[in-house]
Amino acid sequence: MKKKISAFRLTQQKAKHYLSLNTYLGQRRLDLKHQRFLEGKIADGLFHQGCVAVVYRFVDEPVLADGQHICSAVINTGNTVKCALHEWTEEADDPNDAVARVFAQYGGGKTRTRGDVVWFYGVEAGMEEWPRHCVKSCGTALAYLAAGCPSAIQAMDKQKIGEMLEPNRHDCNAVRTLLYRNGAPPSHVRRSPVVAAVIATTRVEPKDAETFWTQVQDGEMLRKSSPAFKLREYLLHTAVRAGRGNGALGIKKTVDNREMYSACINA
Repeated sequence: MKKKISAFRLTQQKAKHYLSLNTYLGQRRLDLKHQRFLEGKIADGLFHQGCVAVVYRFVDEPVLADGQHICSAVINTGNTVKCALHEWTEEADDPNDAVARVFAQYGGGKTRTRGDVVWFYGVEAGMEEWPRHCVKSCGTALAYLAAGCPSAIQAMDKQKIGEMLEPNRHDCNAVRTLLYRNGAPPSHVRRSPVVAAVIATTRVEPKDAETFWTQVQDGEMLRKSSPAFKLREYLLHTAVRAGRGNGALGIKKTVDNREMYSACINA
């Protein structure tokens, strides 16, 4: 990727042009609260300089990587502001995730979350029509398995996690087929430790894993003595400490990610 930086005045006409390039499927939704904040700063004369980033793709049309909020604010206020223009040009020998790497480095007024970055890489890996939660869960689950310790994922680089999607596409396909075949799955199998267990068991015994996780998800025709029934009951009444607490409906206890993952593997 070649990068060129220049300074310019962002007018309403230019803002409309750049917003017409805001077509990237991985782009975050417009944050109206942040947009109104920028409008207030511009109206009060307190806004100093913004940033607009455009990626000129090698094959496809150019896309706006950063600047949707400042462009929207300029259009709504009618004012002109100083901006830095970052122009990225994709080349033939750039890696498949080059565009995702560009998107991942722009904060848009706040830090890109791990889920945002993983989604960018998912789009570049051909998962743009997948449920976003599925792509994000796959990224987090792959990071769990790569780190060997759920707590270690917090120290992992967000882009490194996103880069795991494409080489592990087969694992992601298994998760989508097993858990998202009928739309969004129930919450007890959507948690990252559970998704990590789905991937780990599918890698070893694909057929048995498919049968087992289908039973855990659906709960149909299960005997109370079966491992699938016991794990299903455990997941239905247990939450990870970072999620719902003991006060949530049906939740009897909370555990950490490692304990939930171990319960799934040992089932």
